[in-house]
Amino acid sequence: MVVIDLAGVPLNTARRIPLTTWFRFRRAVENTSTVLLVIGEQACAQSCASMQLVLSFSVLSSQRADGENGNE
Repeated sequence: MVVIDLAGVPLNTARRIPLTTWFRFRRAVENTSTVLLVIGEQACAQSCASMQLVLSFSVLSSQRADGENGNE
């Protein structure tokens, strides 16, 4: 697994990586068992990405098994 951590890198800086570079990374790992994982606050790899996983934070309330709200 190869991880490129761009979390915390300003978006305008991360977007300065040329699209050709992303395709080079992709070609380097295709037909191998290697995973190339890019972590960032916004999508940077553009059309080169095989898959985009978007995670978000939300607050959930707990609920007991009997269906009652556990926040009371």
